[in-house]
Amino acid sequence: MKKTVIIAVSAAVLIAAGIFIAVKVKSGQAFDLNDPETWCAPDVKNDVSPEDAVKIGVGMSFERVVEMIGRPLRDEGSGGWIMVWKLKNGDDFKVAFRRRAGSEIAGDLVAFSIDPGRRGPDYSELNAENGLDVIVWQMSAGSYSFGLMEHSETPRGQLDPELRNLIGVNSEQMKQILSSYSAGEDDVTVVVWQNPLSSYLPECYIDMGGEDMEAKKRAYVDNICKMLFD
Repeated sequence: MKKTVIIAVSAAVLIAAGIFIAVKVKSGQAFDLNDPETWCAPDVKNDVSPEDAVKIGVGMSFERVVEMIGRPLRDEGSGGWIMVWKLKNGDDFKVAFRRRAGSEIAGDLVAFSIDPGRRGPDYSELNAENGLDVIVWQMSAGSYSFGLMEHSETPRGQLDPELRNLIGVNSEQMKQILSSYSAGEDDVTVVVWQNPLSSYLPECYIDMGGEDMEAKKRAYVDNICKMLFD
């Protein structure tokens, strides 16, 4: 492994940790932005075409997204809203929204991702001449998502748009992707990213007092490398 990068966590993420937003669902009623119980429609078949999904962009309002592709099936958010639609090809299309200032209403879109159902994202055309960065993040305990980027010596911030637009895959899928580049540990930089959409804080960020945090971070990354290269 070339080196490890652990992206610093913003204070806002630490404050958000542990906050859970849950609402009842009234899917039989018309969508009303001011009534969170009408936001999701789990009983309504509303498969979204990939062509429509790619029209969604960061900065769009929640109501605009609903207008374009209909109501989501469910909300998986913790500390915010992560709305889930089903694509026609079987993938889950997840879109995250921030809280609208001064209210409990979902506001602008901040990130989106596709959880593969039958296929994975296309990481096949990256320039690996200078190495590759494997981005890893967790949405919950024991759940790891991986993305791949061309190696960068310039540090990425936690809210970097390129990071937020990554499509996560599991460890087995990432192993296959890395093998297509014939990439071993020496060709890869592991970048640990605290996804701002998640209120789950991996153990490598948590100082219980008097701990060797560098050793804790190394142990965390060693575990990631075992997933990808053993």
